[in-house]
Amino acid sequence: MVTPIARLTSEYLVVVVPASSPHKTMADLVAAYKADPGKVSWHGGSAGGSDHILAGLISRAVGVDPTKVNYVAAKGGGDQVANIVGGHVTCGVAGLGEFAEHIKSGRMRALAVSGLAKIDGIPTLKEQGIDVVLGNWRGVFAAPGITAAQRDALVAAVKTATDSPAWKESLAKYGWEPVFLGGDAYKAFVDEDTKRITGILDSLGLRK
Repeated sequence: MVTPIARLTSEYLVVVVPASSPHKTMADLVAAYKADPGKVSWHGGSAGGSDHILAGLISRAVGVDPTKVNYVAAKGGGDQVANIVGGHVTCGVAGLGEFAEHIKSGRMRALAVSGLAKIDGIPTLKEQGIDVVLGNWRGVFAAPGITAAQRDALVAAVKTATDSPAWKESLAKYGWEPVFLGGDAYKAFVDEDTKRITGILDSLGLRK
């Protein structure tokens, strides 16, 4: 078991299609998915991760069995971008920051974000009639077995780093929301969120 140090950010996910896709809106994508779930491929990170969970939640929200999601896990970020832009998959899911440049350049078309409000003009799933909100958080962990003093020193060091101008520039560049949480509070959050995600995966039939 690792030692939780600090939670750093929260980021909403985005659903995109290649610029050449016939799906102009989320409604178009959902219509194609409901007509034949197997023909719509959802391309994201590792199986069971936040991208996969979002596809499953969308599936359930639109009335399709989540186990029918044709999920294609990417080998890496570059692989995912190439597959989406090249039209080798129907749609892609990732943190907005990962696709932001490709959306701005017109290589990808953003259909929806998983947040509570529009981001960069991209409509939310909820305002398009899909009752799903999902954020992805990132944090820092240390090796198991370190002392309380060592952990606290690392928490303090990370907190200092998040106050730096360079970190704040990164937050703005990638569209990350700063959510610092350290020490025992972060450990409690990780434990609770692990239970929540496990429950979601089980309810969607996505956990092997």
